[in-house]
Amino acid sequence: MHYYYKLDGYDLNWNINNYESNQITYSALAPGNYTFYLKVENQGVFSEPVSYSFTIAAPFYVRWWFIVISIIIFLGIVFMVYRWQLNIQRKISAN
Repeated sequence: MHYYYKLDGYDLNWNINNYESNQITYSALAPGNYTFYLKVENQGVFSEPVSYSFTIAAPFYVRWWFIVISIIIFLGIVFMVYRWQLNIQRKISAN
């Protein structure tokens, strides 16, 4: 008995596992939508494929809202440093 499996969006062909090897691992999949297909072969007879669809979301630091917040915080810090330096220069000029 063998398991045949593939992951649409990752595998081009069916992969084969023995019956004893009942674990399949995909490491470091990119964000996106995937469909996993599995079928069993027993003495030359194949079962109907079963499928499982899932989505891997992008990390939070790549999302638009995180980038916008980061830019706003950066600009806020730059503005505060500028104002601080400007106040120091005014105090020096006043003396």
